[in-house]
This record gives sequence, structure tokens and C-alpha cells, in this order.
Amino acid sequence: MTTAQFKDRDGNPITDQSGGKKAGVFQMGSGHLDPVAASDPGLIYDIQFHDYIRYLCGSGLFSSQDVSAIVQGKITCSSIRGIKPEELNYPSIGVTLSASSTTVTVTRTVTNVGDSDTTYTVDFVEPEGVRIDVSPVTLDFKNVGEMKSYNVTISFKSTPMPPGDYSEGHLAWDSGKYFVRSPIAVTFV
Repeated sequence: MTTAQFKDRDGNPITDQSGGKKAGVFQMGSGHLDPVAASDPGLIYDIQFHDYIRYLCGSGLFSSQDVSAIVQGKITCSSIRGIKPEELNYPSIGVTLSASSTTVTVTRTVTNVGDSDTTYTVDFVEPEGVRIDVSPVTLDFKNVGEMKSYNVTISFKSTPMPPGDYSEGHLAWDSGKYFVRSPIAVTFV
């Protein structure tokens, strides 16, 4: 996901199936797979099996019976500390903003699987109508396998956007050698 190309092989934006409009994050996901880059991504967003169970239970979309069927084992969601979807340590960031909830902060943790002694600097394209603040703005890795966390605060720039709209952008960590990109989608309710 983090090494996918968001432009086509000619360097143009990926288009939707009709071929006429630029494809959005919901049409193309992260973009075109780049197998060479995927084999040496630089950073990964590591997720453990139990994190998915916490996500499924916390989403409110699945019963204990549903989650048990998915994981093929007995799960009682009421005894598990569920997490909200935006709390899953997933490379993409999807949040909901509203007039009553104008700011959301998500935390992500990355693991260095690239080179030791590497510094990544954040680069991002803000979704329309939305302000992005990232802290810290650099991640310094001394060793392979080292983990670092960062926070992304997403808020309205001024007045809330109309309910039903969505806006998209992306965040990337750039070391000069590695470019680790995460799509951002903000839905307005």
C-alpha cells in the first residue's frame, strides 16, 4: 500500500473506469502496485492479529458471533477493549468530521525495515477544506527494526464542509531513498 504509484505509467493521474475523471481514493485505493518498491518499502505499519479483533469488535458493525466466524475462534467482544477504526495502525487514514466533532487525532507507528541511520521527513497534501498537522515532522531511525510513532491531527480549516462530502489527500515519509505514502480520506457528516 505505501509504495503504490498514484500516477499511471505515463505519469498522469489514474482515472476512473470511464477513463475521463481523475480517480479518487475510493476508486483506486492506494494506487498501482509497484512490486519492486514493495519488496523494499523502507517503513512498515505492523499490525498484530489481536489488533484486527479489537478493530472488528470496536467498529460496532460486528457481533461476537460474526467476529468468532471471521477469526475461526470464540470471541466475546464485551470482554475485549475495542478500538475505533481510525485507531487501527493501518497505513491509510480515514476519519469522519462533523460540526460537533471538528478535530480528530490519530496515532500511527512505523517500523524501519529499510536502512539504518535514516531520517524521514513528512510531506503531505491536505484534503480540501481540512488542515493536517503532523508531529513529529521527522523520524530518525538508528537501527533496522526500530519503531517510531507519530500523530496526525485533522481539523476543519474554517467552516465545516457540507455533510455527505468527502475530501482526500495523502501523507508521506520521505528519506530521499524511500517514499512511504499513506492515503487520507476525510468524510463529512
